[in-house]
Amino acid sequence: MKDRLEYYTHFMMSMIGGFFGGFAVLNFCNVFGNAQTVNMINIVTDIVVGNNLYSALLRIVGIVVYFSGFALSVILSKHSRVNKKYLSLLFHLMAIILLAFMPKNLDNMIYILPLFFVMPFQWSVFSGANGYNSSTIFSSNNFRQFATSLTEYICTKDKKMLLKAKFYAKTLLSYYAGVFFSAIGTLIYGKESLFLLILPIMAVAMLIHKQEKSR
Repeated sequence: MKDRLEYYTHFMMSMIGGFFGGFAVLNFCNVFGNAQTVNMINIVTDIVVGNNLYSALLRIVGIVVYFSGFALSVILSKHSRVNKKYLSLLFHLMAIILLAFMPKNLDNMIYILPLFFVMPFQWSVFSGANGYNSSTIFSSNNFRQFATSLTEYICTKDKKMLLKAKFYAKTLLSYYAGVFFSAIGTLIYGKESLFLLILPIMAVAMLIHKQEKSR
């Protein structure tokens, strides 16, 4: 029972991560709020190619905010007994409210700052399930794990590798289901589509509560 609850929580958080990722790309000119690779590349290109110091400085602020999401998770682990999973869900709700009611005509990098904090905190708190290390906010490593474990199973017929491949396949499906729902929601409701996430966030809270009771 506990293992199933942990799996369901992981897949739900992957869907939420995919929704946020798709929402950011669709609504903020292809700015991806779940990771920093493109943001850090753009710092260099803004300075060297575009000669845009203002944009580079905003992106540096984004790195600091992203860093703070990781840092807070470590600080709370060392110095607090607060349940970080519930806190992560609270941060999600706060980000939804901020993004929905931010003034119009701001720079896209300003809009994305709430996600630059919430996503790394989510990644730190929801980092896999039942021994599988897996990000719930982007998919590159999950795809690598799926590809390598499936190939390993084909070569060796090791059933553990098949189970691993299935786990990462389901994680990828959950993530891109979130992207799909964000695309449909954006088409119908625009930025207010973020409020659709309230239901899965409540569902995750219930799953966490059940896990706590099963201990």
